Amino acid sequence: MLMTVLIRNVAKPLLLTLSLLGLSAQALAATRV
Repeated sequence: MLMTVLIRNVAKPLLLTLSLLGLSAQALAATRV
């Protein structure tokens, strides 16, 4: 029970940061081209 809650609490910010990094990477690639 506790582990699943911890994983969920940790996975949400990780997914958000990954999505933000992906968007920034796409923006950098667009500006480079």
